[in-house]
Amino acid sequence: MRLMTAISASALIMTAAPAMALTMEMAHPATVDQYTPAQKDKALGAARAQGYSDLSVAMYQAGSFFVKGDKGGNRYLMTVTPDGKVYPSTPMKPG
Repeated sequence: MRLMTAISASALIMTAAPAMALTMEMAHPATVDQYTPAQKDKALGAARAQGYSDLSVAMYQAGSFFVKGDKGGNRYLMTVTPDGKVYPSTPMKPG
């Protein structure tokens, strides 16, 4: 009986370990190219507060998000810094 319990516990740990590792990695990003859902929400919220819509993350590096979004009928690529400042590009050409 103890052997069965030990085997069951080992199987549970082996199946749960990858999910736990992924959760820990997202909570504590290991590289400058990883971000958490909370960081993404903050960046997109800052862009929305400036009037941008149809937002998507183009890239992330070292705390800054590079976000595509629309405003006033134009498409922009903007940088959103970790402190929530939004720096838009000039309007992008369609295509």
